[in-house]
Amino acid sequence: MAQRINYFLPYMRQGLTTLAEHKTVSGQRLVVPVKLTVTANDISDNPVNSGIVEKNITLLGPGDILGINENIISRKAPSPNTNNFESSLIPFIEFSEPDFLWRFSSLQNDDKNWIPWLALIVLKTGNGDKEVGEFEKIQNSRKELPPQIQLKPNAVLPDLKESWRWAHVHKLEIKEVSPEQVVNGIKLTPQKAVCRLLCPRKLKKQTKYHAFLVPAFKIGAEAAMGNINETQERTLLTWETPANGAGNIIPYYFDWEFSTGTGGDFENLVRKLKPRDLENMGLRTIDCHNPGYGMLEENGLELQMEAALKSLDTTVQPWGMDISNDSENIELSKKKQESLAGILNKREQKIQNENGETETKLRVTPPVYGEWYASMQGKPIGSETQNKNLWLEELNLDFRHRAAAGLGVQFVKENQENLMKAAWEQLSKVQKVNQELNLGRFGREISGQMFKRLEKMKPNNVFKMALPLKNKIAFEPDKTIGAFLNSSTITNKLTNVKTQKFLFKVKKTEVKPEFKPIVNSRLVNLSFKVSGLKDSFTKVAATPVITVRPTSVITVSPTPVITVAEPVDKTFSDVVDKTILALNPKKTIESMIKSRVANFRNIEKTEVTQNVAEDELHPVKWYPEFHRPMYHFLRSMSQDYILPGLENVPQNTVGLLQTNRRFIEAFMVGLNHEMASELLWREFPTDHRGSYFRSFWDTSIYSVDDNEKEQFRKTEIGLKLLEQIQKKYGDEFNTFQRIEAAYLVAAPSDIVKEIADAYENAIEKWLLTRDEDKDIDKLSNWKKENRLGDNPVPGKLNNQQEDQNQMVLLIRGELLQKFSNTLIYLVKKTNGKPDLTQSAERTHPVFEGEMPPDIVFLGFPIKKEESADYFVIFEERMTELRFGLDETPENSVPGTGENDFSWQHFPELPTEGYLDGIQPAIFTQNWNNAAFISKVMVQKQVRAAIELKKMLPG
Repeated sequence: MAQRINYFLPYMRQGLTTLAEHKTVSGQRLVVPVKLTVTANDISDNPVNSGIVEKNITLLGPGDILGINENIISRKAPSPNTNNFESSLIPFIEFSEPDFLWRFSSLQNDDKNWIPWLALIVLKTGNGDKEVGEFEKIQNSRKELPPQIQLKPNAVLPDLKESWRWAHVHKLEIKEVSPEQVVNGIKLTPQKAVCRLLCPRKLKKQTKYHAFLVPAFKIGAEAAMGNINETQERTLLTWETPANGAGNIIPYYFDWEFSTGTGGDFENLVRKLKPRDLENMGLRTIDCHNPGYGMLEENGLELQMEAALKSLDTTVQPWGMDISNDSENIELSKKKQESLAGILNKREQKIQNENGETETKLRVTPPVYGEWYASMQGKPIGSETQNKNLWLEELNLDFRHRAAAGLGVQFVKENQENLMKAAWEQLSKVQKVNQELNLGRFGREISGQMFKRLEKMKPNNVFKMALPLKNKIAFEPDKTIGAFLNSSTITNKLTNVKTQKFLFKVKKTEVKPEFKPIVNSRLVNLSFKVSGLKDSFTKVAATPVITVRPTSVITVSPTPVITVAEPVDKTFSDVVDKTILALNPKKTIESMIKSRVANFRNIEKTEVTQNVAEDELHPVKWYPEFHRPMYHFLRSMSQDYILPGLENVPQNTVGLLQTNRRFIEAFMVGLNHEMASELLWREFPTDHRGSYFRSFWDTSIYSVDDNEKEQFRKTEIGLKLLEQIQKKYGDEFNTFQRIEAAYLVAAPSDIVKEIADAYENAIEKWLLTRDEDKDIDKLSNWKKENRLGDNPVPGKLNNQQEDQNQMVLLIRGELLQKFSNTLIYLVKKTNGKPDLTQSAERTHPVFEGEMPPDIVFLGFPIKKEESADYFVIFEERMTELRFGLDETPENSVPGTGENDFSWQHFPELPTEGYLDGIQPAIFTQNWNNAAFISKVMVQKQVRAAIELKKMLPG
């Protein structure tokens, strides 16, 4: 695809007004003399008369305009009611017709440029004693006329004679086309171009402003105020100088409000970020000298409880399984583990009574977190580190990890009613299926009792009873019993109506003794093989196509030609056996019910290992899942559970941390263990090994690629979104492609924005449900011999080795507060510099989080050892053109290139003044070209790179 770039024209005029001599014709309107030659033809199309007609045509001018249709406005910047507009940018208004700004212009400042008939001014709104306003709105006494404003004497206005500099035509076109081609393209397809009017006022930070679109010519202003014919000259401006305009009353055609924010532009804020080595973060002291149950430590005991994040230099405290044999605390650690193990193992105690009977007593003890997932329920756990159940013992015999698990328990206890309500709602569909399965088992048992009577009957009698079903019972993959029998002349006689009636009338006493039952013979002799009567045929015309259903009932549909396999000898006993088998309710009812619930078997979730074969109609085993990122709960309790020591991080800091997987695993085990207990208490139909919570971090930051978009379209969430949008908006958005296109619109309408938001929310919801984005694997898959924190996880957070904690980038500063959509990713080094080529491999974050008011952290799927090979990139996202100037940092000299154009290049600019009539320190030769001014004021996309090596310890 050809590259497209922005083209700017200083103005555009078309129509009769381009032929008029504006400088020589005065008055309220422009008069254009027109001379026409009129020729009359006869019936044969021969000219019979001609003449010249001369007329003066009066064109509409600015004095004839009383307002504009707001539909012609295609964009306003900033958007109405924006409260954080960058003070370095320039407000503007955009119109969908490229010649609109000069359509009624009557004055040229020179031979090249035209003054637009509209002007855009920005005035400060009053804010009590803090800010003095520059205007007051006035309602025109004649309501059919535009509203008015009373300008205050302190109002800062632009010089209208300079307004030609701030208007231009804009078109996006392929690279390397000529100016003539651009102009012709606009004329042919004007809907693809716009005209734009800038307001080059230097704005003040944290200030409320009001933008007004006003008539630039005095005759237009007076007409809008109802003062007809007061001004006789169309070329006079609404105010000759800014000072003359202050204090006057002027009308306006359109207005909107906005406010500026606190910080500067993206480039200025990203330059403030400083890489720092974050030290001694991630631990907090907890008092463990008296944990209860008689485990009092007189000398005091303090342990370092860990958090979800930690700095790169943080090491775990030697305790429990982390302690070495030569440590001074080894004996105290063992003593505490043994005491705790003794308490936990007393939850079930067997006592022998005096009569010799054994009685099991249940005691109230602390829970053994995760015992169901490790298949250790009711079994004692040991305190020796060489025990095979490493993660289970490490979690339950270490006060630090038990405290983390207890935080998960607390969440379930505080939210148990809402969690159970959601669990029952999720179960509703499965309950209906299980009801059908229960009825199926009931019907199978009842029918099975009836079938036992058939098994006691003679097979040939069963066959005679089943003859009416011969065309519904499968015998071969492509034939029913009826079709099979009809292939024989003998079986035609056996199955015709008269024969069937005779078979049922024959009594047992009438059978001659020498007659052998048909079930034990080949009917007559080997020459009458039921399936071998037609030995040589291979094709039969118009033979039925047989489709076999799971219930052994087949449907028949004709087809022109079918190939038949070589015949195989079969006795009549085979037919009888197949008939009896087809009547077995275990096959018929089970097949029917199984086909109905097949889709639900695919989503069946159970963590119980079955040692014996299960009933085919067993209830669907299922457990609820909750996809909320659980770090939100810990953060709401205290940010110290996420990262202790945040208060020591300076402003405008970029630093590296790492996740603490063993804290996360301990927390998630406690969370799931307590949820399983709650489900058991509420008699929820599930086992106790379900992984109800597996998301700790927020993975919805993930950007989906084309393959994942295809996956999303097939999901229940995606299909439900499509159904809802199509129902509300009709065929305009009846496909995913149209919905995705709406998501990418740069300046969306309210409807498109609503659809884009719904699409984004659905994508984020889906991402949180994906198995590959979970933070822990199913707990029942954890290997007993793994240490806590070493359990593998799916997807991009693969953790197949020890110490696979992910790198986390912490950002504290104004940048992300103001530019929350900043794109942040990692690139590798190339010759010591970041690889910013288009083909460079980018490593995007896999989760995100924030800690109010100003800290954001992003998780990347790299290890500490790999960090030195990467740069982090902060990239400004720009979907629309923005106009303005850079803000050069203090004590810095602005550059001289087009990308360096700065407010500091206007040293004579008054505070909060306009750029009118002021020459910049650069570009002096091109400053009289409105197209060039527009080009250099377009804000370019900014990317900043910071080396991760600068954030590593040492």
